[in-house]
Amino acid sequence: MLLKEELIVFQTYTDKEQAQRAAATLENNGIAVAVEENLALLDSAIIGQQFQNPYSLKIPGSAFTRAAALLEAHTEIDLNQVDPEYMLLSFTDEELIEVLSNKSEWGIYNYKLAEKLLELRGVQVDTSAVSLAHAEKEAQASIPQKYDLYWIFIGYATAVGSGLMPVLVPFIFPVACMLSLVIGYFLIFSKKTLSNGTRIFTYNRSSRIHGLIIFILAIGMIVMRFITGKI
Repeated sequence: MLLKEELIVFQTYTDKEQAQRAAATLENNGIAVAVEENLALLDSAIIGQQFQNPYSLKIPGSAFTRAAALLEAHTEIDLNQVDPEYMLLSFTDEELIEVLSNKSEWGIYNYKLAEKLLELRGVQVDTSAVSLAHAEKEAQASIPQKYDLYWIFIGYATAVGSGLMPVLVPFIFPVACMLSLVIGYFLIFSKKTLSNGTRIFTYNRSSRIHGLIIFILAIGMIVMRFITGKI
């Protein structure tokens, strides 16, 4: 029995109908899809990437490249249907070219809209420079990042401190313990999705080692307080 490939976030949308239209296009071309409403659970500084747009379109990672080509081919821009307050309409030429260089970040709709606006303004775009800038950003995105030292310090402080909190302030222990567990867990397991659908660890090896130590310390403090009867 073949296991179904996990569906992961391909693009996010501000409008549910727009997400559903994109999903229908992909589904009609044999790609498994799901549209979900996003819920932000924790601050992004702690858990990494969160979705600013309320709706996400999920597909198998192996279908990312094909899906991008399909949506780009099927996405048509009608300026009469664009909200007059839509942010890209007020962008300068340089900002619109930056959108073209960041297709993965801005999404296909914004990419096509930026193309249309530049065309209407009569701006000649250096496609070679845009392609090079896009390739450089993609290469940079594929490198696991170093976690903020501030949050690593907070993780260690709360992990160790949770075991040393005086019994007189028992309510502090679960808060400190939970924070250290969350920081440690997301340092270890947080992943990001590249534009080709590949999933990689968000943080580099040294950051993940810190996360593992923080997580183990927090668990150790819980066990210690349980053994000593302070829980």
